[in-house]
Amino acid sequence: MIPLVGITCGEDEMNFFVRRYYINVIEAAGGVPVPLPALKRSCLREKYLNLLDGLVLSGGVDVNPLLFGEEPVPGMGEITPGRDEFELSLTREFFDRGKPVFAVCRGCQVLNLALGGSIYQDINSQINGVIKHDQKAPKDCPTHSIKVMPGT
Repeated sequence: MIPLVGITCGEDEMNFFVRRYYINVIEAAGGVPVPLPALKRSCLREKYLNLLDGLVLSGGVDVNPLLFGEEPVPGMGEITPGRDEFELSLTREFFDRGKPVFAVCRGCQVLNLALGGSIYQDINSQINGVIKHDQKAPKDCPTHSIKVMPGT
């Protein structure tokens, strides 16, 4: 069976969008990529849950700090409240069903918040001595190291 993998969409006032590299990577890994625009109705989200084998929480703009009990700090960027609500709910539902979730950048923040964690709104102003977060390099070029924890 070929897995169907949902990818959450970025959005602006006129469009939903998914970066090409998300599509390419899922296809190269043998899956069928399915872009997921943020839906408001939970009964429609249920269709995603029944259809999809996995979920990719894509990168994008900041998460609304009011959702985790904070006021915005000066360095916080643009937010998309509809996307926040959709992704947080969908992530919790995927976890409740034991389905795999992969998170990238903003998606890591959404994943952490959905599971009860906390985040920094603006890492550069809230933590001293951090590495440069937004690298100016091709997306497929590693520019800093990461640690993968055993069993994750």
